[in-house]
Amino acid sequence: MKEHPFAEFLRILGKGRHGHRDLERDEAERAMRMLLEEQVDPVQVGAFLMLLRVKGESVDELAGMLLAARASLPVSDLEFDLDWPAYAGKRRHLPWYLLAARVLAQQGVRILLHTASVEDRLQVHDLIDTLHLPWATHWGELAAQVDAHAWACIDLATIQPRLAQMLQLRALLGVRSPLHSLVRLLNPGRAAAMLVPIFHPAYRETHRAVLQSLQQPCAFVFKGEGGEAERNPDALLRISATHSGQPWDGQWPALFEQRHASEESLDPRRLEDLWRGDSVDEYATAAVCGTLAIALFCLGRATDEVTAHELARHYWQQRQIY
Repeated sequence: MKEHPFAEFLRILGKGRHGHRDLERDEAERAMRMLLEEQVDPVQVGAFLMLLRVKGESVDELAGMLLAARASLPVSDLEFDLDWPAYAGKRRHLPWYLLAARVLAQQGVRILLHTASVEDRLQVHDLIDTLHLPWATHWGELAAQVDAHAWACIDLATIQPRLAQMLQLRALLGVRSPLHSLVRLLNPGRAAAMLVPIFHPAYRETHRAVLQSLQQPCAFVFKGEGGEAERNPDALLRISATHSGQPWDGQWPALFEQRHASEESLDPRRLEDLWRGDSVDEYATAAVCGTLAIALFCLGRATDEVTAHELARHYWQQRQIY
């Protein structure tokens, strides 16, 4: 039986404790291209993702895979200011970051929020009607949504169906794969600034190195609440960034001395209550303004933490309620 072309990459990754090595960037790019073009047996897909998962993906591996994924995306002449991935879903707190995105859009920041379905967590898809999100059902609708609202939300399955399909393999594999990192770096709108949320602090340096190697002008990598691009006001915030093409590291103190309890129920109506000023919630307000501050700093609208938080609070107080 003739060897399958993809077996080359599995052999490199799985050839024993002393025989395996990392994929070079061009190898990772070729492998990812084959995955996206469905030139790989399903068994090979799982083997490849788990070999990378156990070994830990290198900067070159992730960069190569990212190059292939980006090359497969729709081409658009739309210009976005900020890329906002949302792939974790929420379990302990509501997605207050969506209110931060709404405030930024009111300030003229053009945002592309991309997401995918996540089981057993509150996700962006669940809030389309409740928050009247500017949802694009296909790539061609982005322009209309951005023109009307300054920001747009879109499903990964609309952007890259094969990648979205492979992302769902977590239910079969039992663990996340490197694809969960890749989609957070995808930047389908080719925005100059990126918010890059992570689950585990160990990924901060890897993700920054990948984006620096691909000459991303500005990206803030940080551990967000529940794995989303949202400030956890109860925790110390560590940021690993590429800012104006240069590495930058920041550490912002927690906004509260004592931690808040998880929300008893994730009722989406509370998002609109806070937006309209019908409720008072110190944690939620701090999460919104803290997320705004990170984004404003990343966008270059503030030059330090204090100024970023002051501007964030001002924008929040001046929001147009509708």
